[in-house]
Amino acid sequence: MNESATLLPDSVARAFGGSRKPVESRPLGNGLIHRTVLARYETATGPLPLVHQRINTDVFREPARLMENLERITRHLREATPATAHSRFLQLRPTIRGELIHRDQAGDLWRSFVYLEETRSLDSVSRIDQAREAAHAFGRFAAILADLPAPPLHETIPRFHDMRGRIEALDSAIASDPLRRVPAATRELAELRKLLDRQEAVFGSADWANLPRRIAHHDCKLNNVLFDASATHAVCIVDLDTVMPGTLLSDFGELVRSAAATRTDPSRDPEHVKLDLDAYAAIAVGYMAGAGELLSGLEKRAMHFAPPLLTLMNAVRFMTDHLRGDTYFRIDSPGQNLERVHDQALLAGRLLDQLDEAREIIASAENESVR
Repeated sequence: MNESATLLPDSVARAFGGSRKPVESRPLGNGLIHRTVLARYETATGPLPLVHQRINTDVFREPARLMENLERITRHLREATPATAHSRFLQLRPTIRGELIHRDQAGDLWRSFVYLEETRSLDSVSRIDQAREAAHAFGRFAAILADLPAPPLHETIPRFHDMRGRIEALDSAIASDPLRRVPAATRELAELRKLLDRQEAVFGSADWANLPRRIAHHDCKLNNVLFDASATHAVCIVDLDTVMPGTLLSDFGELVRSAAATRTDPSRDPEHVKLDLDAYAAIAVGYMAGAGELLSGLEKRAMHFAPPLLTLMNAVRFMTDHLRGDTYFRIDSPGQNLERVHDQALLAGRLLDQLDEAREIIASAENESVR
């Protein structure tokens, strides 16, 4: 079988591209959940680049509801704000039969989007203004979706950012230990338990129960923002599968985790895990400015708690997946999820150490964002 057919089944190309075969297809991005392929087709009116994505139904078990959400979200974004050079939105590409999902001969489910040319994603920021741009885009995204008409979006992954639920899942994985991996992860598990106890003591005063329920992205990583070709302007928010009711603090926390943290050396020396407070401040200013008047006083007062909580939650999720056999997050080498646990635990510790600085950053950012 040729490489193109291995990447993209012929039936998928025919379903979304009609009688045309792609002149080129290649893997796109470094997502950990779905398989994503960029295919280019030649048409009578010119090139047609499409992004084909095999849906991971082990993670998203109700694909019809997932696609219903996506259709509503992308339509609302497109109708609420006109597209400009610096503001574009994902566009679903139906099959030639008008369906949003195609089932290939192996039983896998595929969907497609129109590829946004002259855009790029970033795995890390090289300039502080990029952190602010990404945060502003996510804040604006939340503000636009705040008036999405009823009914509520489907919950595509139940209890996705529920820390209690994540801990319960970890405890269950430890108890069953299907691959007998617990003994080799004793050190990392002890480190996690210590951090979980610490965050429980620190966050006991946070008023989580009364935070407003809003439409949140739930996966606000830096690389889920497409920038223009110069990496100057954020033009589109992508990876909308987990857009559903939740708290916006999840989004702020995840963005700080992914965009303000650096590892300067692959060793396990904790001194090589750094938190860039300038990037943190830029994210806070950008997110508040993008969200405008959406954020309540209660949300602003709790914002500094979000980054360590989301970072620790990611560590718990990586550990759970490692013990279960790496069925959720894609790995490139054995033990990679365990390495991710260690990195996230180190960062969570850094964020907990600097909560006071974070609180001051948020207060200062609130003033700057309204100037």
